[in-house]
Amino acid sequence: KLLVVYCYTQLGYLWFIKSNLSLLFFFMEILRNLTVNFGDKCILKNVTIESDKNITHIIGPNGVGKTTLCNAIIGKTPFQGECCIEANNVGIMTDKMRIPSELQVKDVLDCINYDYSDVIFESIFDKDFIKKKVGQLSSGQERLLSLCVVFYSNKKVIILDEITNSLDQTNRERILSLVDELSTTTKIIYITHNLQEIIKLKGDLFFYQDCTFVKDKCNNYKELCDMYLDKYGAIDV
Repeated sequence: KLLVVYCYTQLGYLWFIKSNLSLLFFFMEILRNLTVNFGDKCILKNVTIESDKNITHIIGPNGVGKTTLCNAIIGKTPFQGECCIEANNVGIMTDKMRIPSELQVKDVLDCINYDYSDVIFESIFDKDFIKKKVGQLSSGQERLLSLCVVFYSNKKVIILDEITNSLDQTNRERILSLVDELSTTTKIIYITHNLQEIIKLKGDLFFYQDCTFVKDKCNNYKELCDMYLDKYGAIDV
């Protein structure tokens, strides 16, 4: 009887681990009581962010401190409080990220030890693509290359700050699909003004409110739009 009870206990334990594997893997305390002041002006106050989702969305209108928050995480902006991840464990990509135009794509991929059998990126980096120089790429193609570079940096956390700005719908969809797939193995902090992207990339939502970011949730695009309008009065996309 004791053996049967022990076996059932172990099976229950294994079931619990399997059912909560993503929670155990992705739970992370990112910030604790982080405060940023520029002179006498308080930009962020007592920001605490912890998330058990693979994607964490930072949401708010222009100029409230979303990029300042990112800069604090990567060690570029002084702050009080605690950042619970070391800056050298964080990678960041923005829409302004540029790769030297004279480099050939293949040289860039070789520099990051790119795996040419990588099933995630193989449909993008075909033979014609990798022969081009970076300066010959469209904005969308360069953004896709930059996304590959930042994910091959093997950082514990990746910050993606407005990375689909100014892209056409085709390249925007390709990037969102890649981000969704890459998020299964990497914790992502995602910043965007496009509310449809937030719905497509499921994750925890942190809304700006009174110099901090507060966790909230919604179930669909309409609910998110209503929530955004209620909080900020306009959708600045």
